[in-house]
Amino acid sequence: MATEKSWYMSGNVNLNGSSATEVAQNFMFELYNTLSGGNGNDEAKWEIRSASAGVGAVVSYGPALQPSDFVFATAGSNHSYFLARKSTLLPQTGSGGRYIYFYADCEDTTGNKAYFAFDHQPPSSNGTATNRPAETAYAFEKDGQSFFTGYDGSYPTYYHSCIDTTGSFHIITSRGNTSNNPYQFAMSCARIETPRTGSVDPFPVFLKCGHATAWVATQWSIGGPWSGKGCSDGATTDWADTVGYAQGSWRVDSTVNTADECLLMFPGTIDPAQQYNPWVEFGPAASPIDGTWPLTPTFVFTANNVANPMGVRGRLPDVHIANFQYYIDGAYSNTANLNWLAGATIPQTGTPTHCAAGAWWLPFTASLLPGL
Repeated sequence: MATEKSWYMSGNVNLNGSSATEVAQNFMFELYNTLSGGNGNDEAKWEIRSASAGVGAVVSYGPALQPSDFVFATAGSNHSYFLARKSTLLPQTGSGGRYIYFYADCEDTTGNKAYFAFDHQPPSSNGTATNRPAETAYAFEKDGQSFFTGYDGSYPTYYHSCIDTTGSFHIITSRGNTSNNPYQFAMSCARIETPRTGSVDPFPVFLKCGHATAWVATQWSIGGPWSGKGCSDGATTDWADTVGYAQGSWRVDSTVNTADECLLMFPGTIDPAQQYNPWVEFGPAASPIDGTWPLTPTFVFTANNVANPMGVRGRLPDVHIANFQYYIDGAYSNTANLNWLAGATIPQTGTPTHCAAGAWWLPFTASLLPGL
């Protein structure tokens, strides 16, 4: 199936070095390259507004970085960060330009954590060698966010990214170890397609950031940030929860969602297998109608856990429902530790257009778990 947007991929990049710190440095280097270089496409590029290599000087356009330039240290000490912006994700109203600002800050010393944030306002202060530019009160932020599961010399961590000409991107880290969650970290910033004008919905942007815990066969966490649970009621907009998953989208009044609101990719809850789940057998089989595999569109929903009804916010291009749970073997859940669709690609012949990650087909042009 042809994709709606033109996506540019950088995938299966081995991040492993000799330590967790080297993995983290390699991750930041690849993330910087994805945004600043658009994975080779000029339209997809984000503009680097400020960057520090952690050694003193801060430049507005970003230095020619290499992995070792990403220095991890606590805020207040010399460390690395970068700030990027993109204007083609938001409807352009007025003459001043409207941007999404993205922050990546290495203000951590644990080896696999960092600060990530999305904002629609410019920073309230300039950065220095010891502190990033200051985000505003409109930022969706994750402080101390894990982006891979500790260092393992036998099972490398891989980096995958795809970005389209609007600057929408999806980023995943994976590890091909069957005793661990194969998809560990996910981060997305993607334009939501909607018939509403920019004056009606000025912020049609889907945001995601989360890290999967280690494999637990009887818990929904086995699916990772793109699991059914991780994209439904498990994806709260309480971005202060740096262990779990988070999704969000700014309200029409420009504010962030409150903690009791959810941005869902499925209008319901997805719990372990003993509860009814109509998508649990939604595999890659051919349709009985015409022998083809129909890719189901993905809509994002806003829901208030307190009183207000659910509403459709828009459609997420080129992201399609795959399978909401991993393989169900007749027991409580996946006791056999099998990843039913993990790493599968479609179509079966020719160049892939999508790869299964968790419960969704994402627009990656290669398997994110090659060889499994």
